[in-house]
Amino acid sequence: MGTSSSYGGPGKGGSLLPPWAPEVVASESVAPASEESQPAAPEALEPSMTWGGAKGLLTRFGSAGGAGSDAGRTYLRAAVAGYVGAQGGAAAASRAARAGRHSAQALGGFLRFLTTQGADQALEQLGLSQYVGATATSLLGALVDSLSAKDHGLEENVARSAMTKTLNALFEEHGVADDGLAALGMLSAEDVRLVIEEYVAQYIEERLIQVMGDGLQALPMDELVLRESEVWDYVRNTVHLDLKSVDVQKLDWAGPQAAALVERIFTEAHRLLAIA
Repeated sequence: MGTSSSYGGPGKGGSLLPPWAPEVVASESVAPASEESQPAAPEALEPSMTWGGAKGLLTRFGSAGGAGSDAGRTYLRAAVAGYVGAQGGAAAASRAARAGRHSAQALGGFLRFLTTQGADQALEQLGLSQYVGATATSLLGALVDSLSAKDHGLEENVARSAMTKTLNALFEEHGVADDGLAALGMLSAEDVRLVIEEYVAQYIEERLIQVMGDGLQALPMDELVLRESEVWDYVRNTVHLDLKSVDVQKLDWAGPQAAALVERIFTEAHRLLAIA
């Protein structure tokens, strides 16, 4: 499940805004209203959308019954577009995702070594030779530590959580618990592309909830988890990246070409969310 409740983000008392976000003025807060009384949210938002306005739309998504209602779905589309607009547009949102881009690049490099040189060599390349033959749980923790940004700010925590969820899903799907990391050695180039796409979507969904989700915190826990799951479903179903032209098994993922590629990937993902 793509909810963000499993990682230790800031509590209700702290600000959820990232350091690069403009300050939200109190007059922009939005009180929940009934589905019937709320005007339809705009489907396209300008890059000048404020953080307060975007957060208010996500709050209305929760109070309107979530994705189970027409109004909730409209507010969710508008809130996600507003998340991009409040950052100044897709390119600016991509630039702000520093830890996310770093981790995506590291993930691509690991998957390249894994699928072309084997599990043992991939671990050795990361300086993790001691984890050859380790349990899936130990491998997961070591890989997350190695592939994620080393700092522990708000954005870095999101990048780390997204990496954990992406790798955990990959491990479960391919039976790493039973067959070890070698079970991933048969991943195709298309599988690698889908893993990278999954990571980008996980990162964006968790970052969105982190910076805008305080308006959902008043919901009962089971409803909060459901609303966050609906946000994840929406983001994952919207972010489809065309990476077929990228030879993911030959690209130097540590080089400038890969860095430019990852920035374009993040830009495209945010652009898709802004226009959906």
